[in-house]
Amino acid sequence: MNTMNTKHKLNIFTAALACVLACTTAQAQQVPLPKTAAEVPGPAAGTALTPAYAEMMGRMASRAYWAEQAILDGSWMPPQAVKVK
Repeated sequence: MNTMNTKHKLNIFTAALACVLACTTAQAQQVPLPKTAAEVPGPAAGTALTPAYAEMMGRMASRAYWAEQAILDGSWMPPQAVKVK
């Protein structure tokens, strides 16, 4: 016989419901987005940004926000890394 008794079905349903509820009730903490540059926090104390890392992040940011036409027509130039004294 391939029939499941009612108690076995109830146990499976309860376990499935518990899994669904456990997965759907966990929500990420919502942090408001900064509205001005002054509201953006700096790096954590003791964080060192190497020149190579800072240059790479600058290149990625400028490519992400540069006008598409400049990229398509070849006039885009990567930003120049300048050491701040």
